Amino acid sequence: MIAALGLVALVEQDMQGYALRSRCDLVCDGPSPLEVVAFDGTVTTIVLTRDDVVALYREAVAAARAVGFNLDATPVRLLPQEKLIHIVRESMNKALADEAEDDDAGG
Repeated sequence: MIAALGLVALVEQDMQGYALRSRCDLVCDGPSPLEVVAFDGTVTTIVLTRDDVVALYREAVAAARAVGFNLDATPVRLLPQEKLIHIVRESMNKALADEAEDDDAGG
């Protein structure tokens, strides 16, 4: 189930693109192929769509419930430390300030 969730995250991220740095985004022009590497080193290339991975995840959840996993328990909520929040805010503020300076210089 966790592997299926990872595939959902991977496909969704590819669809939304990657913000590499300020004004530098990587946008995929289609589904990214994945490689399945077997124990003997042979490689099979597959392409998974959003529908494929969502269906796989739903099947995994159903299978987990069928063997007794309680997936309705109170979720664990992870929160970042204040230090990380501060670093991210500073980074965003710097990126916005750099963009404003570039706009002033160019216009």
